[in-house]
Amino acid sequence: GKHAFGLARCIAEGWPLEGYFRGGHRLQRAMRDCVVEACAVAAPSEEATDGCGMRTFAVPLAALARAFGALAGGGLGPSGARCAAAMRAHPDLVAFEGAIDTELMRAEEGLVAKIGAEGVLAIGLADGRALALKVRDGAVRAVAPAGVALARSELGLDAAVPERLAVAPMLNSRGLRVGELRVLVV
Repeated sequence: GKHAFGLARCIAEGWPLEGYFRGGHRLQRAMRDCVVEACAVAAPSEEATDGCGMRTFAVPLAALARAFGALAGGGLGPSGARCAAAMRAHPDLVAFEGAIDTELMRAEEGLVAKIGAEGVLAIGLADGRALALKVRDGAVRAVAPAGVALARSELGLDAAVPERLAVAPMLNSRGLRVGELRVLVV
């Protein structure tokens, strides 16, 4: 997704394709500016290269949540509105069948969500409320149960959240279910 977008943007802007994924390229500067604007931060706290070779920008979770609230609530202008509409119309293209972001968007009208690397999830609602979470050790298996628990407790999405997302099965090396991961609220 990011690479296809990046190449398409370079072509549309007349920017060179060579090195489009490197930090000094005009595309990366434009993406950094977009993150800064959407998250309402002065600058990302850090920059790095993600697993697919593109630049990624560190921002506080509160800033990420604000960005998703603005994205879902129409506060990021016409291009943000187009992005949110595309995510809502095609949640299967945001991730994949069974992924928490895809399934939440299917279940709740007006919601936008995206899972990120290393256990990050951001959710925004059309009314501007939002949340972002980070699983401390980066374990992706904990994202769906944690996301479900927070979507229910903080955003009031009890009825909309599919129950199957609240539990992550734990499989052994033979693929046999040996346990499950779930959030316990006491």
